[in-house]
Amino acid sequence: MECCCYRRQQQDEMIERDVMQWLVQLLVNSDTISDYALEYAVTLLMNLCLRSAGQQQQPQHAAVLHVSRNNVL
Repeated sequence: MECCCYRRQQQDEMIERDVMQWLVQLLVNSDTISDYALEYAVTLLMNLCLRSAGQQQQPQHAAVLHVSRNNVL
């Protein structure tokens, strides 16, 4: 899966299948996952957010991400 976060077609598929929403929920419960999984989830979410399709989904996740970010830090 690590390679997938850099390939356009796989990124589009993940965005279409609402993986961003799943990642946001994972980050909300970040105290239940390992540091490695947390780092990987944040990196994947950031890569998906860089895509234009991902940017269109960002506003619906913004409030939750803001709270999650503060919890992680």
